[in-house]
Amino acid sequence: MSAYRSNHNLRCVVIALAVSYVVAARAADGTDAGQALVGQRKLQAIAPGKSPQSLSYRRVLLQADSLLARGAPTEAAALYEHAAQIDGEHVEAEIGLSRAYMAAGEFRRAMAYAHLASGEHPDSDAALAWLAYLEDRAGYVDSALKRLRVALTRWPAPSSSAAALTELLIDRGRGDEAGGLLAAWPMPVPRDISRLTLRAARRIGVPGKLPDQVASGLFAVVVDSTQDLWPAPPMPAAPVSFASALARGNGVLVNHGRQILTQVNLTLGASIVVRNGAGQLRRATVVRQVASVSLLALAEPYPSALALRLVVRDPPPTGLSPCFVMGRAVLVAGTAAYPTLTPGMVLGMRSKPGSLIQISAPLARDDSGSAVFDADGRLIGLALGAGQAIAGVTDRERELGSAHFVTPSATFASLIADPAPPAPVLGGMPVSSDELYERLAVAMVEVWVLPPGEG
Repeated sequence: MSAYRSNHNLRCVVIALAVSYVVAARAADGTDAGQALVGQRKLQAIAPGKSPQSLSYRRVLLQADSLLARGAPTEAAALYEHAAQIDGEHVEAEIGLSRAYMAAGEFRRAMAYAHLASGEHPDSDAALAWLAYLEDRAGYVDSALKRLRVALTRWPAPSSSAAALTELLIDRGRGDEAGGLLAAWPMPVPRDISRLTLRAARRIGVPGKLPDQVASGLFAVVVDSTQDLWPAPPMPAAPVSFASALARGNGVLVNHGRQILTQVNLTLGASIVVRNGAGQLRRATVVRQVASVSLLALAEPYPSALALRLVVRDPPPTGLSPCFVMGRAVLVAGTAAYPTLTPGMVLGMRSKPGSLIQISAPLARDDSGSAVFDADGRLIGLALGAGQAIAGVTDRERELGSAHFVTPSATFASLIADPAPPAPVLGGMPVSSDELYERLAVAMVEVWVLPPGEG
């Protein structure tokens, strides 16, 4: 753990500031009193027979967890580092540090600490599950699934590996296998497994793809709210209800953080709400539309550093070539999932429907507006979600089957006010999946279309 002991004086200052942040936040917000009480009870529960070092470790760890839940990943990371300095034999601080970097948008650092945690603690189910989850997010799907299926033979449900595998299967549209894992989970189920059951219903669709007991909701009747084997990414509760949403999908933050590109179906007069990975909500209005793509203006901009300067792929690829789909699973208020980078192939242009690119990467309903890039990080276009209406096609399923389509970026390039120079990324060298993920994840947002007057 020598890496944690460098720059000790600077870290002490950061840690002191982080602790003062916790105290000030709790003083200003009485709603955190319950969390503080839970933390106090956890400390009291472990007190008998514990050394002062162990108690100090747990106390700092709880403070870091609280900061991460409140949307302060940078301050949380400082405390996780401090916890690791106090006691380097426990894996929780290293996993927490990786989670904090992930929440802060520093994917490659998160991956590095995940490898560190799993390598130093080979007997940790939680460390292996988190590492596999990050691998999947960056598009290493087969590697992640293989790692978790092997882990499942060692740590069957209830385990973090079983929960992580379930979430990966949900996100990758493998409903039958996900449903089987959920149905086999012993009761009472942890609250995060109840969350995954609802995720499966929304992401994949039920009934039909999942076992009857999951589809009917009977499976999640008995919930142990004190357990959390596989917590969701930190996401502050939203002050609006998304239950009545008319449509939902993805968008890309562009033009210095002031505007969003999306392909979500918009309803005349509807309210539009945008949410980023930190849970920050913005109201939006339509500025311009080109074909099925809309440019939204935000009532309050996001930080310009989060926005993408897109390199438009023009002309679009016409033959077989690699591509990546970047998007968020758009969920109910107060829950979240980190974006997924899905590898695929461009299959070419389709004569019908005209001017659309067909790709092999699977697209879900929520993938409407997800960004599609080539191996150099150039924007190929925006995805049409599964089942989304296409101009000139009256019966999509009958006429086009299950094919997946993208609106070429050249079609709506005029909506991008601040494009990057049309030069190959990194001198023509392909961009790694890890780098592409880190660059894109912070710019992907959820787009919610709500009834007029809501939001």
